[in-house]
Amino acid sequence: MILYLASWVRGPSGSRASEDDIASNKMYASHAAARLRTALEPFHQVVCPHEDGLLGKIDDLWLETRSEHLVHLAVQRCTSLLDACDGLVAITRGYVSAGMQLEIEYAKRFGKFVYETEELTDESLEDLVMALIEYEGNRDGKTANQA
Repeated sequence: MILYLASWVRGPSGSRASEDDIASNKMYASHAAARLRTALEPFHQVVCPHEDGLLGKIDDLWLETRSEHLVHLAVQRCTSLLDACDGLVAITRGYVSAGMQLEIEYAKRFGKFVYETEELTDESLEDLVMALIEYEGNRDGKTANQA
């Protein structure tokens, strides 16, 4: 299963986000993706849009111009990455950005697996693994007890 990691880029600062804010938020997402990859591979792949080169260029241009048109382009790129995924893991950190909300709704609309957590803790990682086992068992026509 391919999982998309949803985590905010600009965060609560929104259009006031600084270059440091964005870099810090991307680093957080990359570390979370690495932790997910360690815990879930070889059974699952993790797509982290914060590591995507095209999105990086869009973010850099947004920092220069603050053009909301670029936000729309970023959302389009994120949904194209999400299209190639079977599910979404959202790490909210106490805030769901408009972009994250769109990603979550998009995944749900297309019947993808969705797991939301405030932080990626040992407990939430264990809950995620259990949710994946249950989801895959149900998808394969089994109950979680038969998996």
